[in-house]
Amino acid sequence: MCRFFGQQVSPITHGRTRTVTDLEWLHGKEGWDGLKTVVRYLCWRNGVRSDLYYISSAQMSALEFYECVRGHRSIENRLHWSLDVVFREDACRASLGHAPEILDVLRKVALSLLRSAGNPREKGRKKMSGPKKRFAASMNPDYMFDVLFGK
Repeated sequence: MCRFFGQQVSPITHGRTRTVTDLEWLHGKEGWDGLKTVVRYLCWRNGVRSDLYYISSAQMSALEFYECVRGHRSIENRLHWSLDVVFREDACRASLGHAPEILDVLRKVALSLLRSAGNPREKGRKKMSGPKKRFAASMNPDYMFDVLFGK
C-alpha cells in the first residue's frame, strides 16, 4: 500500500512508474470519460526529483506505461537536441507575443526539409551534418531551392 493523491492505494509498479486502476477513491472521475488508469512517473532533472502524472483510457501494465513515457521523452529530447545544434534554439531570445511559437514551427519545418534534402557534395562523399547543410543552403541558391522544393 502507498499514498497516491493522498489516498491509500495498491499500485502496480515498475521501477519509476506506478499505475492505479482501482479509481473508486478518485473524486471527479466522472468528468473523465473512459478513464481507466492513473500513472505516476518519477524522473530526475538536473538532480531534482519530479513526479509526472498521467491519466489514461488505456489499461496497460506499469512496464508498458514506462516504455511509452520513456519513448516519448527520448523522441522529444532528440528533437530538442537537433534543433539546438542546427539552429542554436537555446540561444534564441525571442520571447514576446507569438514569436516563440512561430519560430518553433519554422525551425521544425526547416529541420524536416534539411533532413530530407540530399547531399550537395559530389556523389560518394560522406554525409553532411545539419549545420553544414544549413550553411550550404545559405551560400548556394540552387541547393536552397533543392531543400525548399525537393528538386
